[in-house]
Amino acid sequence: MHVLSYSDPSDFLNRVEPVLLENEMLNNLPLGIIYRLVESCKYAVKDAQPEGPLPFMAVVSNDEQDILVLVKTLEHLIIYNSEKGVNDELVTEACSKAIQYIVEQEVISVPSVIALRETAFLFAKEWQFITGHSYEIQMDQRIYACTEVKDIKLSPGIFRAAEFRDIPLLGQWIYEFAASVGGHVHRSCHQDG
Repeated sequence: MHVLSYSDPSDFLNRVEPVLLENEMLNNLPLGIIYRLVESCKYAVKDAQPEGPLPFMAVVSNDEQDILVLVKTLEHLIIYNSEKGVNDELVTEACSKAIQYIVEQEVISVPSVIALRETAFLFAKEWQFITGHSYEIQMDQRIYACTEVKDIKLSPGIFRAAEFRDIPLLGQWIYEFAASVGGHVHRSCHQDG
């Protein structure tokens, strides 16, 4: 297993786009970041230095397939793992290889990771084992996909900008949405009208 780091966003996109598009819904964040990098480099003046360093972009693969795709933004290391023929043992080995590379090369700091829950947990456990630094879950997010749009009757109302007086109603909507998807919002954050 080996880590291949990229300095050219176009080369990186050519390598990872097919695997990320296999599940575009889950991978829209790294795809968007990489697309934006490619576009910004396309319009840069030849031989000009970019505004600040390019993000860390790497692939961890074995001889048969890419196991992990890593993109580091200013705040987060975004990790995608292939789901085709990959088990936890292989992902753990790939995470270990990525962490060893990051630590040995001192290429980036890793204040947080964004990944599927299982991948984030495997990475965090390996991070703790290799570096001795503990971890904590800061946010357990979900991704929602719109798979069907229902026709609705148009409302006779009009759109207007939200105002201060709308805060209780907005709070109620957020509270009800979180409750409907099994989330938890503290009641202290919600004010009744």
